[in-house]
Amino acid sequence: MKIFYVWRIVVAGRDGKSVRIVNPGDGANRYDAEWLSADSLIVVSERGGVPNLEVMSVSTGGTRSLTRVTGAAVAPALNKDDGSIWFLSLHSRGLDVRRLPRASARADSVVALDAERFGFAGVRESLGMVLVGQSVPSSESYGRGPTHGRW
Repeated sequence: MKIFYVWRIVVAGRDGKSVRIVNPGDGANRYDAEWLSADSLIVVSERGGVPNLEVMSVSTGGTRSLTRVTGAAVAPALNKDDGSIWFLSLHSRGLDVRRLPRASARADSVVALDAERFGFAGVRESLGMVLVGQSVPSSESYGRGPTHGRW
C-alpha cells in the first residue's frame, strides 16, 4: 500500500472553529496561502510539477493560474494599496522579487513537467525506500594522531 501525503490549505473562523480543508482534489501540493478577498486565496501550487501561483476559491475549491514559470514562484504577498501581488521567482542565479499588477493578464495554463517528456526533471511517482536496520559496531580508537602542528 502506497501512502502519498499532500500539503493542503486549511481555513477556519477567527475563533478557531469552522475548520475545513480547501482542496480542488487534483492531488497537487498547495501551500503559502495569502488572502486575496473574502472568498479567494493566493496559493503556491505544484500542480504541473513546478511551484507557481494560483488563485483558489474558498467556497468552490476552483483554481486559476496566475504565473507560468519554470523555476518556482513562491512567497506571495498582496499589496493592499494597489491590489498587486509580490512574489519570489527562482531562476539559475537565485531569487528575484517580482510583481503582478492587479490588471495584468493571467497565465492561461500550467507548465507541466512530466517524466516522459523531461526525464529526471519531471514529476514521477515515488518508488519509496526500505531501510534495513543494522547493529552499531563497538567504538574504536582513532589512534595516536598527529603529535604536533605547524602554524
